[in-house]
Amino acid sequence: VGAGFLIIVFGKKIGVGFVGRCISGVGSGFLSFVIPVYLGEVGPQKWTKLSQSIFGFSSGIGMIGGLDLAIPFRHHWKLLFKLGLIPVVAQVLFTCFMPESHMYYINNGNDEEALKVLKNSMDEGDAEKELSILKYERQFFFGDGVTFAKKWGDLFSTYSKPFFISIGMSTFAQLIGISAFLYYGSDIFEQAGNDLEGIQEREESSDILDNFVVGTYVFGNIISAIIIPLTGRKWILTVGLPTIFVSLLGLSYTMHEANYGDQNDSDKLDQEEYKHTDRAAFLFFLMLYVLAASIGFSGAVSGITSEIIPNYLLGTAVSLSSFTGWITNFIINLFFLDFLDDPQGKWYVFLIL
Repeated sequence: VGAGFLIIVFGKKIGVGFVGRCISGVGSGFLSFVIPVYLGEVGPQKWTKLSQSIFGFSSGIGMIGGLDLAIPFRHHWKLLFKLGLIPVVAQVLFTCFMPESHMYYINNGNDEEALKVLKNSMDEGDAEKELSILKYERQFFFGDGVTFAKKWGDLFSTYSKPFFISIGMSTFAQLIGISAFLYYGSDIFEQAGNDLEGIQEREESSDILDNFVVGTYVFGNIISAIIIPLTGRKWILTVGLPTIFVSLLGLSYTMHEANYGDQNDSDKLDQEEYKHTDRAAFLFFLMLYVLAASIGFSGAVSGITSEIIPNYLLGTAVSLSSFTGWITNFIINLFFLDFLDDPQGKWYVFLIL
């Protein structure tokens, strides 16, 4: 990621900038796979849900920071990439002091180091008990008889049901469109006509309103971190999905009315007042959608693979579920702005979702 940013900062041509963006994108792809796997391995299972939710919460904080920097510096994009190097360097430094996961040591036969890592997150008795369980499991999952072909065979046969649950959850988490709302929140507000009093430029007003979207996403991840250990994932999804469905219906209706509502009224002031009411309702449904999606799909989905797939298949399963999620993300965002720019597409895109 840092190498890509440096190429963008020092590059003099647009083609060089594209190369830097591709390199940083590859780095981001690695991180999107490595971090969830590491979080799933490094601590005791009972803290997995909380750590994954905190990861989503921290990502949201980063989005808010980036967005607030993008508003005043949106015409100075090289400066933004220079500022982006600060968290990259910080992460490199922190990584130097982070322990390897106990699963890494277990899988490589270094039981002594694995025990040291386990003792960092639990008392000595529990750590030794956890180590004995992992050592017992290792004899079935690692060794000369456990080949690459056997692992893939197990993933698509013995563990096919939990694996496809993981794939499906990752895919549907993107199909509901939450990434598009996070990426293009300001464009959505601009198409709905939402603005803030005292701010002349609608573009700037939309950027500021986008803070509410990302802030709600962060707040949802906090709630998710608190309630997942108490309720489990199924209950959250059962409540979240109908809420998302209703909010998307409301977004579709209010987006239509905010642009085309009360057109038969000859009084322009009455017409604008009607649209203003629908824009306020649009903001409400948008916040409701983001809150339900962040609680129901962010924390609830991110850590599920590490809970239902055995450790020796975890890396492969997470990489494949992440891959399908990112492919779905790409497809959704490839067409989302085209729908949003279309006079009719701007409201029925929410019906499609």
